[in-house]
Amino acid sequence: MISSDEKATIEAVAAVASAASAIIALAIAVWVFIEQNRLQRQQLRQDLFDKRFAVYAAVETFMMSIIQSDTIINMNDHRKFLYAIEPAEFLFGADVAAYLREIREFIAVLSERQQAEITQNSCGEDALPLSTARTTIIETMALYERRNQVFRPYLLIHDE
Repeated sequence: MISSDEKATIEAVAAVASAASAIIALAIAVWVFIEQNRLQRQQLRQDLFDKRFAVYAAVETFMMSIIQSDTIINMNDHRKFLYAIEPAEFLFGADVAAYLREIREFIAVLSERQQAEITQNSCGEDALPLSTARTTIIETMALYERRNQVFRPYLLIHDE
C-alpha cells in the first residue's frame, strides 16, 4: 500500500512532469513557428531576387542585342524588353527606375537616328557621319556598363 506521503510525492512529480511537458510542447511550437517564419522570409527574398534578376537579365539581353547589331533596334527585342521591365517600378528603388527611363529615352533617340539614316539612304544621301555612329556606340556601351552598378544593391544575396 502507498502511504499518503508517497502518494503526494507521486502527484507532485506527475504535476511537474505535466507542466514540463506543456512547457516543452510550447517551446517546440514556438521553435516551429520561428523556423517557418524564417523559411517564408527566405522564400520571399528568393522570389524577389528572381523577379529582380529577370529585369536585370532583360536589360542585359536588350542592350547586348543593340550592341551586337551595330546599334540597330530590333522591334521584337524592344517589345520583349518593355514587357520584361514593366514590373520594375514595384521591385526597385528610384535609382533603377531612373536608369530604365534613361534607357527608354536613349532608345527613342536611337530610333530617331535610325529613321534619319533610313530617310537619308532612301533619298540617295550619304549615311550618317561616322562620328554620329561612333557616338551612338559609345553611348550604348556606357549605358550597358552601368547596369551592374545600378542593379548590384538589389541583387546581392545575404542573410539579415
